[in-house]
Amino acid sequence: HEQGVMNTTPQNLCWDFIGKTGTGKSTVAEILGKILQGLGILKRGQTVCVNADELTGGDSYKVLEKAVKEACDGLLFLDMDAPNVKDINISHLRMWIFNKLRELQQTTALVFAQVKASEDMIAQNLAVNGIASYSNTIIFNDFTVEELTEILASLLQSEFKLDIEPEAEQHVRQYIESIKANETRESPANARTIFQLAQTIAHTTQLRMVTSAGEQ
Repeated sequence: HEQGVMNTTPQNLCWDFIGKTGTGKSTVAEILGKILQGLGILKRGQTVCVNADELTGGDSYKVLEKAVKEACDGLLFLDMDAPNVKDINISHLRMWIFNKLRELQQTTALVFAQVKASEDMIAQNLAVNGIASYSNTIIFNDFTVEELTEILASLLQSEFKLDIEPEAEQHVRQYIESIKANETRESPANARTIFQLAQTIAHTTQLRMVTSAGEQ
């Protein structure tokens, strides 16, 4: 980009992130905003998030209009991963946002996050004022037991300065296998679950340390 040999004008600035809760959609959206800023495509790399719960009331379009303005020259992340998402007309929502962006004449990257891809979303490839709205789709697969175990070990090291011993790692892996086998929509086995587990392990370890006589 600095040497003038990279094409920094993408075909569109709209993505669909498809995956279950806790598979990294919002984290990747924030990284994407910073990448687009670094490439000079966006003036600002900030990410403004709006979730489905905020779009089900009578003031939903006021909330959305405010978010669109705040995300100007940045990235707008719409999280449709919620039980009440069926009450929202997502196709209508998309068109409203595109029309608002055209009205405001602003450059904003858009990310729509959903658990599943609807058939009409995949079938359509609309272009509104130069913004093709359905061509960038990224699938976020579920984490495997091995990946979740690796995430836990990494979190314990980076956040709590704790190293996990091989025997402890074996117990943890068995526990993760258990919650993975019994996961539901209400109780998923994902990165957020693992972060909570890391906090519990760290807290338990700290309690054990301060109650051990003659030890740190």
